[in-house]
Amino acid sequence: MTDSPTSPPSPPPTGSSGLLPHSLDTQAPATTTTSSTSPTNSQPLITVILPSQSITFKVPINPSATVNDLKNVIHNSCPGRPAQSGQRIIWKGRFLKDEEVVEDVVVKNGGTGDPTVYLAVHPSSWT
Repeated sequence: MTDSPTSPPSPPPTGSSGLLPHSLDTQAPATTTTSSTSPTNSQPLITVILPSQSITFKVPINPSATVNDLKNVIHNSCPGRPAQSGQRIIWKGRFLKDEEVVEDVVVKNGGTGDPTVYLAVHPSSWT
């Protein structure tokens, strides 16, 4: 039996930094932190972590807003502007439903400091 060397499969195409698809490659490599403007009317800030792209940013959100409203704010704040339909918000290990109220789920159960959610984005949802 002969072993023939095989080369590993090539990675999927990325932009020049290797982090984002070509159309999104506007960020520097490594962890990027962006911050939105300061909250208005004492709206709490929610920290959003997008681990697949090493991006962390904060968004102001009205506590009575729904998760769907939060997705809209993320769409307008996140580099690459992921479509709402492809966003999945994860809080304490579970996916949040669009109709859930942010205050009931995230703000009341957040403890001290800014609550943190994780964002998963379907690859086809980048605009």
